[in-house]
Amino acid sequence: MLLTLLLACPKKGPIEAPVTEGAPVVPAMVAPLYKVSPASPKDPLIAWAMDGRAYDETLAGAAGSLAFVQSEDGGIDEAAVRWALIRAGWPFGFSQVELATVEQERTPALLLAELESVPVDMPVGLVRVRTPQGDTWVMVVAEVPIAMAPFAREADIGDPLALAVDPAGWTRLSQRTLAPSGRIHEGAVVYGEPGEWLVELSGVDASGQGRLLVQVPVYVGEDTPDDGPFLSADASRPSEPEARQQALMAVDVLRDLLGTAGLEVDPVLASVAGTEADRRAQGGAAADQPVRVRRPGHGYGKIVICKASLFTFDLFFLMCLP
Repeated sequence: MLLTLLLACPKKGPIEAPVTEGAPVVPAMVAPLYKVSPASPKDPLIAWAMDGRAYDETLAGAAGSLAFVQSEDGGIDEAAVRWALIRAGWPFGFSQVELATVEQERTPALLLAELESVPVDMPVGLVRVRTPQGDTWVMVVAEVPIAMAPFAREADIGDPLALAVDPAGWTRLSQRTLAPSGRIHEGAVVYGEPGEWLVELSGVDASGQGRLLVQVPVYVGEDTPDDGPFLSADASRPSEPEARQQALMAVDVLRDLLGTAGLEVDPVLASVAGTEADRRAQGGAAADQPVRVRRPGHGYGKIVICKASLFTFDLFFLMCLP
């Protein structure tokens, strides 16, 4: 009887990909709003590959942008991924990016195997782009840590911003905004000056762990640039002194763009700033009072945060007050 059942119910084999004609369908790679966009793929081959998974059109737009970057430059790094997500309008981070180039109308077996390992309810952006080398497939996997209403990536002076979120599962939600002048605003804000603003949302999860949920730029009174502030990211994991030196060089690049002199590093102040950075990295909250330093020839110093890159790292600096 068992043998009869086994013969009558053979194991289901792999489903063949549909035959398609014409160019792939690529979602919009640039969008005006930061938002999550659950949708159904318009490309029949992508729809077949997703097989009912949580496809997101914003993530797919970012994936399309990365496919073109790969075709033109021969590779992508974290800086390229972050900027593609920002331009497409994804307000959160990402957890995985996979890329493969195959012959036209073929499917990438290894990439699709990676897709199978992704939880079915986790947002995925999957796209294929026709290039001279064939069809380039890119998959971007992310999560939606908190439900949030869309908000604009470009705004006018005088526009208000108060992030509207569903606090379920989170406590101590906090919105902070860094103005181009360096002033930090807590809570709702009115964009009062032109330039690039940095918008952050943080909170504490059910386990008591603090987390940065959103960190994206908003461009006030100007268009979003085609390229991010840094065109590449170093994935070599340099030592602490090397990382510090590279970060200072990157800050000087930005200062040079503004016609400002390079930074001068004071070893005493740098030591105190390093101690504070270590404390923050281990989960310490911002100090209620500025850290005070006294040394001959200097006034009292206070710690301030300088965003060397809006998308890759933060630096702590001590600024000496006369």
